[in-house]
Amino acid sequence: MDEATASNIIRWYEGLEEEVVEFLRYVPPQNQNMNVWSPRLATVIVEACGLIGSLFRYISPAEVTIHGKKKKRDKLKILDYAELYSAKLQLPARKIILLISPSSYRNPFSIWSKQVSKSSTTPSWWTTNNDLKHQRIDNFCKATMNTAIDALAGALLIISKVPELLPAVLRHGWLDL
Repeated sequence: MDEATASNIIRWYEGLEEEVVEFLRYVPPQNQNMNVWSPRLATVIVEACGLIGSLFRYISPAEVTIHGKKKKRDKLKILDYAELYSAKLQLPARKIILLISPSSYRNPFSIWSKQVSKSSTTPSWWTTNNDLKHQRIDNFCKATMNTAIDALAGALLIISKVPELLPAVLRHGWLDL
């Protein structure tokens, strides 16, 4: 991955994060508000999941074997990524600290901790992404703050696991060494 592409990925994420922070200026992220929905959050969810899917695709080999069957990279689905990367990247154990008041932990891939061979579950925020992607108008009410934050946390976790992005993360000031 070249520097420009890595920086574009980081800027893509930062733009989504800025959208959520702007939303939180008007709707505080307190328990009673976590199910507030907005068409603006629908865009954040779909874009964050697009970023996740793109990064999973990027780190995947051209062809993989899933449950004894060969699949090309461009045919992989979210549950294939669960099979390939859940344990390898320790995704179910990874948490994001949401540094807003009140602070909280997000664990967007926790559902994959229950993964049993040939069986895993799609995270609810990914299911919402699919609903929004295919029938956004009918599913606006699923675009909640809770779902947007989980999708964004998922994107941040995957970014943190792609070694080629580390120089861009440093250039963009995400880590102070």
